[in-house]
Amino acid sequence: MQHQSIDLHNPIYYQNRELSWLDFNERVLAEAEDPTNPLLEKLKFLSIGSSNSDEFFKVRVAGLQDQLRLGVKDPDSKKQWSPEKQLDVISKKIKLSYVINMTYTIRI
Repeated sequence: MQHQSIDLHNPIYYQNRELSWLDFNERVLAEAEDPTNPLLEKLKFLSIGSSNSDEFFKVRVAGLQDQLRLGVKDPDSKKQWSPEKQLDVISKKIKLSYVINMTYTIRI
């Protein structure tokens, strides 16, 4: 039996840090949609998700925008994405997530 060597530096094995954070926050917001959670718990999860999003934009997105303005082209250490690529992917993911969350919030 031969063992294949795995290149642990290959970006395919990693998720971007910012997208991972967004996925986490989507799980938090999904708790607000869980019909088994009482109304006040749902509101808590919406509040936590909103606070998390505020921090994400104030710190992480702002940092990527600063890098872009300064002309930083260095890729992140995991996915090898430039700041521009990260902002592009974040923008697409946020737009979809925003529509879904607003639809749910309107139903409450």
